[in-house]
Amino acid sequence: TSELLELDARAAYNDAESQHTSGHADKMDAQAQEVEAEISSKEPQVEQLREAVQHLEEQMQVFNDRVNDIADRLFKPFSERLGLSSIREYEEQHQEFEARTEAEKARLTAQETKIKNQLGYEQGRDLQTPLQKRRDDLDRDKARLEQVQQEVAAAQQALEETDRKIKEVQEAVRAASIEQDKVDADLKDLRKRHGSLATEAAKYARQKAAAEGAAAAAEQKAKDLIASAALDQLPVPRVGGSTILSDEGAAAAGAGEEGEGAEPMDVDGEAGPSTGPSSRGGAGSATLYSIDFSGLKVPKSAKDREATLRELQEAIDAAAADLEGRSPNLRAVEQYDTVKEKEKEMNAVLEEAKREAHSAQAGFNTTRDARTQAFLDAFNHISNEIDVIYKELTRSSMHPLGGNAYLSLEDQDEPYQAGIKYTAMPPTKRFRDMEQLSGGEKTVAALALLFAIHSYRPSPFFVLDEVDAALDATNVARVAHYIRDKTRGLGNNDNNEAEQRGVETDRGPSSFQSIVISLKDIFYEKADALVGVARDVDGACSRTFTFDLSAFGEPQPAED
Repeated sequence: TSELLELDARAAYNDAESQHTSGHADKMDAQAQEVEAEISSKEPQVEQLREAVQHLEEQMQVFNDRVNDIADRLFKPFSERLGLSSIREYEEQHQEFEARTEAEKARLTAQETKIKNQLGYEQGRDLQTPLQKRRDDLDRDKARLEQVQQEVAAAQQALEETDRKIKEVQEAVRAASIEQDKVDADLKDLRKRHGSLATEAAKYARQKAAAEGAAAAAEQKAKDLIASAALDQLPVPRVGGSTILSDEGAAAAGAGEEGEGAEPMDVDGEAGPSTGPSSRGGAGSATLYSIDFSGLKVPKSAKDREATLRELQEAIDAAAADLEGRSPNLRAVEQYDTVKEKEKEMNAVLEEAKREAHSAQAGFNTTRDARTQAFLDAFNHISNEIDVIYKELTRSSMHPLGGNAYLSLEDQDEPYQAGIKYTAMPPTKRFRDMEQLSGGEKTVAALALLFAIHSYRPSPFFVLDEVDAALDATNVARVAHYIRDKTRGLGNNDNNEAEQRGVETDRGPSSFQSIVISLKDIFYEKADALVGVARDVDGACSRTFTFDLSAFGEPQPAED
């Protein structure tokens, strides 16, 4: 209710003010019309006065011309003696001389008065007491000067000694820097050699796996031949004098004899012996390597091969005749044909499985090689770049070499199946694990790793959310200066050295962009633009403020 009454009072006041303003405006309009009418009535008189003034000015100009002409004729000899064009030029020069003379006279009079006043003041002063005081002060200053000169001499000697020590330290630092560069170069070479050796080892491992696969296939084929010989009741000689049929095939043969009086073997059931690859593999590697090949006759010519074939055919015929003279199982041939047919099917399945396994193994090896190569390419680039970036982030006037950082693989043979060891050593710090570093040192190491990964495959831009929370002012300035240089594609000595060694670096103004969320003013002065977010109390929402810094000069680099 009070607000409504207040609003009504304000409305009434506004109405009254509006009426007063309207009345005042009407009065001003009436006065303006009266003034305009009076101006209109006075314009003829003003025009007449202007014409009269102009006529008078013309008459005055005529009179002045006549006066000047008469004066020129009268003072012509005087003007010619002085070298002047007219007497008026002499009058002008004389007036200027008189004015300068009066001004100089007034200045000298004022200066004379000032000197007289100062002289009277100085004559009335007591100068003995201040003079004695000044003399005492002079004596004390002389004593103090001697003392200071002695101190300066001592300080000069100490300074010379310090300069000598500094030069010695600088020489030692330069020698250490040269030695460090040599060590870094050797380390880079060793890492490259290590990478090539790891690649070669992986290649040999793949060749070994392929050879083992071929050997396994050959061994399996030999086992199949031995199993086929056992199935055909063919004795295979051993080194000790026995045969595989009498030792290892006896069980299968005995099983066949026990079934002679019973029903014929069921080929499709489980009662008969299985001739698949799994059962034939029971001969084992020991059986395969114990075969005696000394009695095997290798034909040297076509005639020898034909003779050997004839001998074998005669033996087969003799065995067939002997078999006909006995009382064989009449269904043995049928059962044998069924078993051979099943063996062919199983062999076809086995060969298809071998081809699929070989194809899968080849695809797996190709994928594994590509994955290993991609991993090693990224790792070698990042491991070479991270030390350069970490040195740049930790370098200062007191520590011109900066710190050291490097990556190492925990498993050299299968790098992607194990971890990566990241080691960072800040300046003047000894080697220690990453967990033992301070929060600021961990932050600098993490940023170096991030920037190194970015240099391999740059992303469109970074969003860094208060990464400077654990950093002091010096490290914040270094990080801000590094980001600003990279966004402009500015080079440095480390990058130049890296390029000379063949290491890729992230150069170019478009390779590095970043959005930094920070509360540190050092980042503000290094930025290209500022975006602030604040609360709008009136609108009950957030409000953004932007400020472009590109119109201002480049900020000075921070002092370490």
